[in-house]
Amino acid sequence: GEEVEDDMIRGACPIQVAFPCFLPAIFGCKIRVLPDNVMGEELSLSWEDAMQKRLDHGNPWFQKYLEFAQALVERSQGRYPVSHGAELGPTDLHALLRGHGKSILDLMDQPEESAQLLMHLGHVFAEFFHETWKRLPLYEGGYFDAQYQVWAPGPIIRIQEDATAVFSPRLYRELVQPVDRMIAQQFECNFIHLHSTSMFMLDAFLDMAGGRVLRAST
Repeated sequence: GEEVEDDMIRGACPIQVAFPCFLPAIFGCKIRVLPDNVMGEELSLSWEDAMQKRLDHGNPWFQKYLEFAQALVERSQGRYPVSHGAELGPTDLHALLRGHGKSILDLMDQPEESAQLLMHLGHVFAEFFHETWKRLPLYEGGYFDAQYQVWAPGPIIRIQEDATAVFSPRLYRELVQPVDRMIAQQFECNFIHLHSTSMFMLDAFLDMAGGRVLRAST
């Protein structure tokens, strides 16, 4: 980045590219390292077992994540910002815990259980980011997202809901939008990572913004 003559702020994070594997690993998923991706294998858990998943602060994977972050802080010495890494959002975690195919049927066949699990995972997701920011220094008085090179004056959360590509707008509004709104309300500055396959629900995501700017990244 120092060799490119532009005005983009570049920083570092525990996983520099979009390989969101720490929360899956913390949940007990086997991690597969592929040529172009790193991912957790789905667990196909019962509702009861899925609801038991927490952000265990003593988990070796979480400790390693924090160790990576601290090493980057020490190496940067304030020369560049250090941020959180990318992690799976509630719908993606739901698919991971219950199974990708089963999670879609869950939404239609067991909406109450799905809503409960999604909200639980939303709180775990938010806690992961809160715990990260407690350990990272500000950069020029603000916060930074290293994947998208976004600087903000307040705490950032990078919401991710890739699984919504196979949701209907109705199911999103009824079961997921309350979760995403809860997450977004905990952080002053937030944005959502999406793929083009989810753009048919853009209005539903914009509704969540509540009059605030929502950045959609494709």
